[in-house]
Order: sequence, then C-alpha cells, then structure tokens
Amino acid sequence: MSVPKIVLEHYRSPRNKRAIPGGHAGTVEGREDGKALTVFVRVEGGTIVDASFTNTGDRMDDPGASALTEILRGLTLDEASRLTVVDVASRLESGANPGIAIVAHEALRLALHAARGVAPPPRGRLICHCFHVHEDRIRRYVRERGLKSVDEVRSWTRANSGCRSCRPDIEAIIAQELSRPR
Repeated sequence: MSVPKIVLEHYRSPRNKRAIPGGHAGTVEGREDGKALTVFVRVEGGTIVDASFTNTGDRMDDPGASALTEILRGLTLDEASRLTVVDVASRLESGANPGIAIVAHEALRLALHAARGVAPPPRGRLICHCFHVHEDRIRRYVRERGLKSVDEVRSWTRANSGCRSCRPDIEAIIAQELSRPR
C-alpha cells in the first residue's frame, strides 16, 4: 500500500506546528515518557480562529495533526466536536486508514473540553503501553464503530500494534461492550 502524496507533504512540511500562547490545549501522551502531541485552539465568540499543534513524540502523528489544524479554523466548537477521525483521515486521502488521525483527534477532544471549561471524561486504565492507549478510547470505538475483533480495534485505536501483550485486555473489553444492552 502506497502512502498518499498529501500525507508525505504534511509529514515533510507540517502546517501550524507551533504552540498558541493562551490557547486551549489538549495533550495525548506518547509512547515514551515526556513525549506528547498537543493540539491548541484559540476561540473567539464560540468560533475557532486559530489552531495548531506541537509534537515531541512520534512524528508519524504530524500529518494527522497538521491536517486537523487546517480543518478547524472557522468552525464553531459544536462543529469541531462533530469532526470524526475519518473526516481528518479523509483530508489526507486516508479514510480507510483512520490510524493516521487518531492521536490528533484525541487531542482535539481534550482541547474542546478545555475550551468549554469542562473536565474531560476519565480515560480509564492504560491498556496498551506501547502506544499509550487507555481503556476509554477502546470502549468508545468499540461502541461507536461496532468493532468486534482485536484487529478492528488495532485499526481504529492503534492498541495492540506493538508488543501485543494487551490482547487479552482488549478481548475482554470487546466482550464486555458486546454484552451490554443496547
């Protein structure tokens, strides 16, 4: 599978890679201690007037964050909250590969909570130590996307992409979510 040209463009020359002093920030920890991707939004009158990101972790997250910041400008907080991972991945001609935008989208969710002045929901325990994926991300995608296998969870969350020791925990979460009344 070849990488779309636009992904390489955003990787080589990420847009809006800078902090916004005084902006609302959402941070997702990286695989290594002290490494993180942070998305910043500056909001005026309920509209995002500036968006940016910093990344001290995995540079593979730069294209998703770069594309996301381009999408966000001019959106209201409500419009931004309706953006999906697929919306961002599609901007990178990678709608079938949502993994490219997962971390940026998670950071956006946290930044929007900060912009609204509300605490983010609890993340739950850390399930995948290799890719720093918490329980809430797995549960949310299993519910929202109807995921039924570890492979599907891996595609949508990155969990189980490294050492794979988290597989039993992911299988248990899938079973719990599938047994919940709808």
